[in-house]
Amino acid sequence: MRVPFLITHYGKDCSSGWQSLDGPLRIQTTLDQFGIATKSGGEPMLRILQVGDLKATMGFARNYTL
Repeated sequence: MRVPFLITHYGKDCSSGWQSLDGPLRIQTTLDQFGIATKSGGEPMLRILQVGDLKATMGFARNYTL
């Protein structure tokens, strides 16, 4: 497993899968959820991205309020 990478799931468009951290995050809908897959001590870990994480992937300033 090459880590870290982003994983998408629960989307209605059946385009769930993974993507590299090297490119921009694909279009986000209200149904999609994104997680970051990593390893910790050899164990695979998945953390769902929260609003602050998603804002950062879209280039919003930290102090920007939605």
